[in-house]
Amino acid sequence: MELEDIKGVGASAATKLRDTGIETVEELVEIDMRGRSIDGLSRDHVDKLRNNARRLLEAQETGDLTLVDGLGPSAAEKLNAHGVESIEDLIDLDLRSEDVEGLSTENLQKLKRNAEYLVPDHG
Repeated sequence: MELEDIKGVGASAATKLRDTGIETVEELVEIDMRGRSIDGLSRDHVDKLRNNARRLLEAQETGDLTLVDGLGPSAAEKLNAHGVESIEDLIDLDLRSEDVEGLSTENLQKLKRNAEYLVPDHG
């Protein structure tokens, strides 16, 4: 996994992180930011990136659907009833031929996009 796999990390933010010695997703999660700053990135932005990095690592480990932005326990239950048990299952869901009772196609499209951030090498 690369830093750019983290939701919100583009080329510019990745360069700024690397310039401070942060080379991996794991290093971003583990770094102690107390008394430290990253030139060009606000503390709030770094905190958001760290949270996204944590979710990315946890998703890789567990596949838990509720790690997907916007997907809570109720939606996870509806997806489970449809046979969608993991983030990868959600990404693979074919919206042209499958409906999930209680979830709109628009909502499912959004959830699938958000899920793709958590499994960057899926394909």
